[in-house]
Amino acid sequence: MSGQGTNQIEVDWSAANPGLINNAVQVQASNSVGCLSPIITLNVFIYNVVLALTPIADVCETSSCINLQGSPVNGFWTGVGVFNNQFCPNISGPGTFNLTYTYSNAGCVFANVTQVNVITQPSLLPIEHN
Repeated sequence: MSGQGTNQIEVDWSAANPGLINNAVQVQASNSVGCLSPIITLNVFIYNVVLALTPIADVCETSSCINLQGSPVNGFWTGVGVFNNQFCPNISGPGTFNLTYTYSNAGCVFANVTQVNVITQPSLLPIEHN
């Protein structure tokens, strides 16, 4: 924990188990002559949100838009070629792209990334007839 001597504290909760932690933090202020405030005790709730993304197979650059799926629902997708939670390879063009799914719950933001490969459309050279 850090933040002593400030009006903010930072706590690394990454090793904590999900769920409610009663009496997780106690805060007390002091002034320059040592007078102490009453102690404030805070409970903390650790969310365990795991985002599941449906993988996207390689697609041709001329393919139609693909519906993107993530769980929990009600998140949103961002990235090159993403519009209205769809990936459109005909807009992104060929290449490898990172698509990000973001979900918010109770002021906490969670994100996960998947990649999609857009393959260049093959072309035919003129056919010569003998």
